[in-house]
Amino acid sequence: MYTYFTIQTLGIYVPVSFKRTLTKLQLAQFFVGWIWGYTYLFMSYKVPLDMTAENINNGSTPRLDSSKSHDDIRKGSQSAVSCLSDSGEAFTIIVTSIYIIPLIYLFAQFYIKAYMKQGNVFRECLSSAIVARSEKPKTGKRRPKAKRNGRKEVISEVDSGLPERVDPEELAEFVDFIATETFTSFPEPLQTLSYAAIQHDEHLASLYVPADADTPLDRTTLDSLCSPIPGTVPDTLSIYGLIPDANDLPEFLSPVLSEYTTSVTSAPPVWSTTRTEACEICERDWIPLSYHHLIPRGVHAKVLKRGWHDEWTLNSVAWLCRACHSFVHRMATNEELAREYYTVDLIMERGDVQDWAKWVGRVRWKAK
Repeated sequence: MYTYFTIQTLGIYVPVSFKRTLTKLQLAQFFVGWIWGYTYLFMSYKVPLDMTAENINNGSTPRLDSSKSHDDIRKGSQSAVSCLSDSGEAFTIIVTSIYIIPLIYLFAQFYIKAYMKQGNVFRECLSSAIVARSEKPKTGKRRPKAKRNGRKEVISEVDSGLPERVDPEELAEFVDFIATETFTSFPEPLQTLSYAAIQHDEHLASLYVPADADTPLDRTTLDSLCSPIPGTVPDTLSIYGLIPDANDLPEFLSPVLSEYTTSVTSAPPVWSTTRTEACEICERDWIPLSYHHLIPRGVHAKVLKRGWHDEWTLNSVAWLCRACHSFVHRMATNEELAREYYTVDLIMERGDVQDWAKWVGRVRWKAK
């Protein structure tokens, strides 16, 4: 972890795959340490009855009762001794374990927010394809209509045009299953694909990014992506009639993957088009807004020199009211804003910002 921060400080580019693996290892370390610490509360070992815990823990040399034979000792004259010498050690383990719980939660939240958002995009793209194929129009029915003379005339029932839809909750579970099984089988570069990633890897762009969402991926690439997918995915899609045959999975996923790769690698919008109706901190929508450079312009040269951010991120802005804009510049220096608070979400994680937003959000000017 500290090696990673050193590399970042030196301005060396770190691939997303390395960052993702490092976060996984950190989570594994926390989790294993948490479980291992608790096991000491219940671990003990057996010693002959005369080798008491007091004698063992005070460092004295245990002695066996010479009046007892070896047969008596072997037959079970033993006592269980705890691995912990006193209650203070148990208290330390419990406190440390409790301390690790929020660390696991925070790292897990960071992992989900930073590295699993592409999975959500893929699920949405897959959901559109599944919903489109699952909607079947109603067939026209004929029903008799009574006439005044008693005879019945058969007429066609008007088609409402509404499709017969499956239960939304069942469809959501079905989409989650297919998306999870499929996305987790993709290679990691595809799972972490982003605009920033293709700026540093031209081969990645040529391999996965088509000219537009309507252009399919190369057939060789498509087949290589579909081959590791578990057989349950094409079989399930085939059983439910979403694809004619299990072998048709590449044709089904081709437009889904094209839409996914185009979505996650699209360039960020021009800052002037991101204007919001309300302040992004206090959420007041009746007050004039100004734009705040999330990476202050005064440190752009230093940011690029140190490699803190890519050049295309320098003009990212947040739309804030004047009060919140001034507060943000009071809470941190320009360098701190560039390194630690370069998104609205990161700014809003601070407790003082949350308290400020609650207070200033209740401030309203009196009408004159």
